[in-house]
Amino acid sequence: MEKLEERILNLIKQLEEEKRLADKRAKQLYGLAVGGQIKFPASQNPSADPNTLDDYEEGTWTPTLGFGGNSVNMTYAIQNGYYTKVGHIVHVMGRITLTNKGTSTGIMQMRSLPFRCKNVSGYSVPLTINFTNVSFADFVWGDVRQNDYTTSIMEITNAGVVSWLDETNCANNTTLVFSGSYMTTN
Repeated sequence: MEKLEERILNLIKQLEEEKRLADKRAKQLYGLAVGGQIKFPASQNPSADPNTLDDYEEGTWTPTLGFGGNSVNMTYAIQNGYYTKVGHIVHVMGRITLTNKGTSTGIMQMRSLPFRCKNVSGYSVPLTINFTNVSFADFVWGDVRQNDYTTSIMEITNAGVVSWLDETNCANNTTLVFSGSYMTTN
């Protein structure tokens, strides 16, 4: 009887040790940290498998505004940008407030997105924007430019006429509050 009990106790110890090792391997394999968090490496480890989530990142960035690709003498009171990147999808949000719109002319663009927008034929990426001290028609939105780090700002009337906003639509104290998501190349 003692031998049987001893064998059972040894078997239980073996099973407990195997479970401990299996748990340790699972945490290593899946990158699970204490507390159920998933930890990604500081640098992306890309996977060829489209069903593998291989990248997650949160951070801040400094959005800029420009007209015709320039921002001569433009000054800011606020430039706050926040992003979350999950795989190839980037969600951005933030605020820009000017103290001087400067002397540049041309199409109004929010520049310096944290990641380059993917170039996909027929793919337009709208960005929701709320303005103060900007004149525009009935609706306004940003169009994230493909294969670029910029968003061009446009308006559309109730009649469906689309046009780009420019420096004449802005004041020296213009504010943009924005959010949206787009697909990136990395």
